[in-house]
Amino acid sequence: AQPRLAVVLGKLLLPGIVLLLQTLLLLAMLAFALHVEAENWLHFSLTLFMTASAFLAILFMLVSVLGDAGRLVALILLVLQLASAGATIPVELTSPFFQAIHPFMPLTWVVRALRVAMFGAYEGQWLHAMGVIAAIDLACLLVAAALGRWRVVEEDQYQPLIELN
Repeated sequence: AQPRLAVVLGKLLLPGIVLLLQTLLLLAMLAFALHVEAENWLHFSLTLFMTASAFLAILFMLVSVLGDAGRLVALILLVLQLASAGATIPVELTSPFFQAIHPFMPLTWVVRALRVAMFGAYEGQWLHAMGVIAAIDLACLLVAAALGRWRVVEEDQYQPLIELN
């Protein structure tokens, strides 16, 4: 039997490579097609890479621990984050509920890190925001390794989850 963390990292290898390529494409589009300006492109790029990694880890953890219900939880988490992270509208203009959950949403820290990298906001505290994102990423990987459930399916029994006729 292989160590559970090694299994988790192995399962995330291919999606991680796809995310890396998508993030590189996004960076190229932002820089060369849209001419987005950032105060610190290194921080901006690292924020995008860490964000992609963290959200992949969150989704993987939810699905591996909760099964298909994890997909629903991920969708609810997405909606909550959009309303509470302060990215679409200032959090101060939202309801007290969203203001209360604001500091606990991963997207809050992504928005903060991007604002630091692009505009030098929050007194340049990029490393703090990135530390929170990295901690979320690591915690999700460890929870998935500790509590994740997956079935090993023999190759001859493997079939798609959804069958389209």
